[in-house]
Amino acid sequence: MRILFLCHGHPLLQAGGTEIAAPALFRALRRRPGIEGLFVAGVSALHRPASPGTPFQTVGSAPDELLMGTEGFDRFLLSQIDLHGIAPELERLLHDLSRMSCTCTTRC
Repeated sequence: MRILFLCHGHPLLQAGGTEIAAPALFRALRRRPGIEGLFVAGVSALHRPASPGTPFQTVGSAPDELLMGTEGFDRFLLSQIDLHGIAPELERLLHDLSRMSCTCTTRC
C-alpha cells in the first residue's frame, strides 16, 4: 500500500502539535510491512527561502520527506488561500508518483 501524507508544516521547521504528530504517524505506518509512502509538508518564506523553478525541497536526509512551497497559507484562518498555486503542483506530484514502480514486498 502507498500512502501520501500532507501536512501544513514540518517539525524540523516549526514544532507544533500537528507537525509532531503527523510525521510520527507516518513513520509508524512506514515501519509496517508492505507500506511505502511520502510525507509532504508545507513551507513558506518564514521558514526557508523559496527555491526558484520548483515548489519542492528536501528536508534533512530523509528520502521519503519533501517540503512544498505554500506561500498562500493564511496562518490566522489555517487555510491555503492560493489553491491555483499549489493544486497543479500536487496534481503533477500525484501523477509522477503513480507512474513510479512500487517497491513493496507485498502487492499494493
